[in-house]
Amino acid sequence: MADVNDRSRHDNGQFATEAETKTAAGQLDGLTAAPTIFTIDASMVRAGDSVFLDGEFVGHAMQVSPKIGGGTSIRIHNGGIVTADEDDVVGIERATQPMEWDENLTYWDKVYYANHQLTDTDGLQHILDTEAEDDFMFAVASHRNATPDQIEQASKHHSLWVRTAALDNPLCPQHTAKRILAESLHLAEAERAVIHKEGRNPMTPYREEQVKAYVNLADLATARLDEFLAAARINEMLTAAEAE
Repeated sequence: MADVNDRSRHDNGQFATEAETKTAAGQLDGLTAAPTIFTIDASMVRAGDSVFLDGEFVGHAMQVSPKIGGGTSIRIHNGGIVTADEDDVVGIERATQPMEWDENLTYWDKVYYANHQLTDTDGLQHILDTEAEDDFMFAVASHRNATPDQIEQASKHHSLWVRTAALDNPLCPQHTAKRILAESLHLAEAERAVIHKEGRNPMTPYREEQVKAYVNLADLATARLDEFLAAARINEMLTAAEAE
């Protein structure tokens, strides 16, 4: 059965109460949703959907991803996560119009706007021009409406979470993958140098984990660059075949 954790937060970093979370539905200006809640498999939820469990609103979907071992994880706009097993269903309302940006929106409503699938390129650029937190940079880096230049800009955030999102985006440009690879290798080597210089101390395990994280990111960037290379080779073969 699908369930939601209690990590919903306000923009001040405090945890929201269950009542506050559930009564937040429909309070975003400019959002037009389907008139009724309909039930779908949890894996079919899209970014921007309003998610309901047992008829109660729990949040707006920002990211939907498979869980290790099966099922679906739905990250919602107020900081919570809906977890669903395989074949679990949830109720949703699906937006048909993009919401309107308003500087008076709460932090998490702005994050929802940034992640919304109907937010266009201009809206994403406004986010890049006015916001700096990793939640916003992740939204742009992973967004299917982002331009390659916008993905490049967002991926310069220091968060590995953001950089991973950029590499996972099919629209990620090759030069972004190259830069992330070079920076990741440099950061990994810098951490190794500190470990060698300081010797074993209480910070060593933390630094070793950082090295692993940078190496993993470098591996992801390498895999993405391999995809670019494979695509280029296929194009060369097709061009040669057409010329014959």
